[in-house]
Amino acid sequence: MSIRQRTDVAALDYRQNDVSATQRESSWSVKMLQSLSPAQGKLFLRHISNIILNVERLESLYIGYLSETYGENHEIITVVKALFADTKKTKEYLNEGGRLNQPSPQLITGLLENKSYKNMLDLRGMLLEITDSSLYDSMREQSFFEDRGRNMIHATRVRQNSLFNRHAGIATEVNRRPSVENFFSKNTEHAKADYERSESSSTAQQFRQSGAPFITGASGTMQYIFQHLEVLKPHSKLTQEEREAAETKLLTHTAIMVAGGHHSIVEALLPGRQLGYFSDLPDPLNGKNGYRDFMRALDTRLARLNMSGGVRLSPN
Repeated sequence: MSIRQRTDVAALDYRQNDVSATQRESSWSVKMLQSLSPAQGKLFLRHISNIILNVERLESLYIGYLSETYGENHEIITVVKALFADTKKTKEYLNEGGRLNQPSPQLITGLLENKSYKNMLDLRGMLLEITDSSLYDSMREQSFFEDRGRNMIHATRVRQNSLFNRHAGIATEVNRRPSVENFFSKNTEHAKADYERSESSSTAQQFRQSGAPFITGASGTMQYIFQHLEVLKPHSKLTQEEREAAETKLLTHTAIMVAGGHHSIVEALLPGRQLGYFSDLPDPLNGKNGYRDFMRALDTRLARLNMSGGVRLSPN
């Protein structure tokens, strides 16, 4: 369907996503990251440093476990050692940024431009799978992980201009707003170019029916982040102040995911609802008004946390 054609609901892009929704989410991600307060930026960077610390503490234990399981010369050892090296690179990047007194928004945006950051988060997930396997398995058993709703696009069909560029967000190239162009200082990889919606998937159909943008499906990386926070202190035991701090961290992660072209807002926040995070908001996949109702409630939450970036996410 051409993006210039309309359904009875909204104009759709070639991914069959509501164009206006992808534009709003993209604009929010950029504006929110640009307008982070010093306190919000400091909170998030301390959180990332805590993840790094937890990864580093388990390095020798995990390498030992893999060596006993697969043998010291197995190729997985080399792969995992490279991930630990990426963790050190991320730590060095943050330390150097701190030494140079770089503003928090600049430091946080720079994380997206370094693949070592994503590798560090994935390594945290691998460690959680071993150290907290029951919680990991429980989160992975959610229906949107068992049915990811996506297909990998064959390399010959990948749009290189969409895969690597300096622009932010999840809108397609033809629908991208000028305000999100050249957000990054260098070409950055966007996962949206590697995947497409699986038309036979019930998960993908839920996204379509609710109006929520489907980019690459529910975020596994965000699952790791939710689980990391849950291990530190269960959501059910958080004070109101602690809950707001956790939501600030998670919404910053969400903006990073959207700006990086990896996930929509719903895809980022969905994995944590099982633990209680944002579960007081309407279910975003609950029928044709699910996305609209969720975004209206999220607008209120963002305003309360001073994280709206001056952008309204809900449809008119």
